[in-house]
Amino acid sequence: MNGNPTAEQKRFHEWARDYGCIIDNSENPAIHHIKGSKMKLKGVDKAGEWYVIPLSYHWHQDGSHSAALHVNKNEFERVTVTEKTHWILLMSDYYLEHGCFPMSDEEYQIIVERA
Repeated sequence: MNGNPTAEQKRFHEWARDYGCIIDNSENPAIHHIKGSKMKLKGVDKAGEWYVIPLSYHWHQDGSHSAALHVNKNEFERVTVTEKTHWILLMSDYYLEHGCFPMSDEEYQIIVERA
């Protein structure tokens, strides 16, 4: 982990890894910080540690894969959906499993509106 996540954020990252790659469900994904681990949003403590998605090496940074996110973000989003959409889908699945978001409802809304 690149930043300094809270205990709750570490638990969320662990859940996201167990969830599998958001695109192909493969095991052992990396935690991709959509706008960096240090992203700040007023009203959300360490927002960058919440705004993450699990990605397999293939979809994250595989140099031989032209649609890997860190190879060509535009192609990644053309072939899949936006990073934000992936995050919202991940949060929906988290909510279905736990009955709440990993962060407060207010923090979730701030991220949806401002990230």
